[in-house]
Formats: sequence, C-alpha cells, structure tokens
Amino acid sequence: IRVEYTSGTRGGRGYTKDLSAGGLFLKIDPPFPLGTEAELKVYLPLRNGEVILEARAVVIRSVAKPEEGGFTLPGCGFRFITRQDEATRMISELLRMKGLAP
Repeated sequence: IRVEYTSGTRGGRGYTKDLSAGGLFLKIDPPFPLGTEAELKVYLPLRNGEVILEARAVVIRSVAKPEEGGFTLPGCGFRFITRQDEATRMISELLRMKGLAP
C-alpha cells in the first residue's frame, strides 16, 4: 500500500504491508527518529476504487537496519494521532477484503 509522508522539510513516498486502525509500519530509509510527527497520505485500494486516508502520526518505532532474522526492514512504526471514524471504517474494510479481519 502506497504512503506519502511529510515532516518538516522532508517528504517522500514509501510502502506498507503492516496497517491497522491504530497505525502502520512504513518502509523508508533512513527512518525518522522516535517522536517525529508526520502527515501521512495512505492510498487504500478498496472495492469502489482507491481512497486516500490523510492522518497525522507520530513515530513510535524506528528501525535503522534490518533486525536479526531479517523480519523487519528499515523504516518507522507510526501511531495515528488524528484520523476520522470514516478512516477507521475504510481500514477495517480493507483488512476484511484481505481476509485479515472478521
């Protein structure tokens, strides 16, 4: 899932496979430091087409290099600070479509 991010003067595009109603892990290198706030645009591929979720988020995990075992790529774990109830519904719909939620 494509994600665009902006924090201060730094912006760009990354991808996530780890998305929940509470946040996401964004594959970017180098990662932002812990506590960094960013504006995110998450492009959700829903049944009726692509929908853009806009949210403010804070970095709660920062991985500078792959962890032992290679399960985690460089990037950031973001927790959503602001989002709308509609955004939570859209994420839940996407997870159900993928068979990842009841």
